[in-house]
Amino acid sequence: MNIMDALTSASYSDIISTIAMIVAVVAVPASGYLSYHYAIKGEKRKEWNALVEPLLIILEEQRNACGKGVLSKHERKEATFPYSSITAIKRRISGRDLNAFIAKYSEYHRVKVLMVESTKKPYAEMIRAIDELIPLLKLK
Repeated sequence: MNIMDALTSASYSDIISTIAMIVAVVAVPASGYLSYHYAIKGEKRKEWNALVEPLLIILEEQRNACGKGVLSKHERKEATFPYSSITAIKRRISGRDLNAFIAKYSEYHRVKVLMVESTKKPYAEMIRAIDELIPLLKLK
C-alpha cells in the first residue's frame, strides 16, 4: 500500500470529523447569542408598542374630531393625558429622534392648550401637529 493512499483515506474521514466539530463549536454559541439578541429585541419592541399605543389612539381620535371641526373628548379641561408615557418615551429615544420628538411634542402641546383655552379653535394647526407627531410614535 502506498503512503499517499493511506494518508488520503485516513485524512478524508479526519477532515470530515474535524469540520463537523468546528461547525458544532461555532454553532452552539452563535445560536445562543442570536436567541438572546432577538429575545431582547422582541421585549423592547413589545414594551415600546405598549407605551405608544394609548397615545396613538388619543392622537387618532383627536385628528378625526379636528377633521370634522369638533373637539374630541381629549381637549376638555378635565380630560387626562398620559404625560408619564411622554416621559417614558423620551427615555427610550435618543439623538436626532429625541430632538425631533421634543420639538413635535412641544408644538402639539402648544396647540392642544390653544384648543382648550381659545374661542377660535385652530383645527388645521392641530391636524398638522398630530400628523407630524404620529410618525415618531409608530409601532414597531
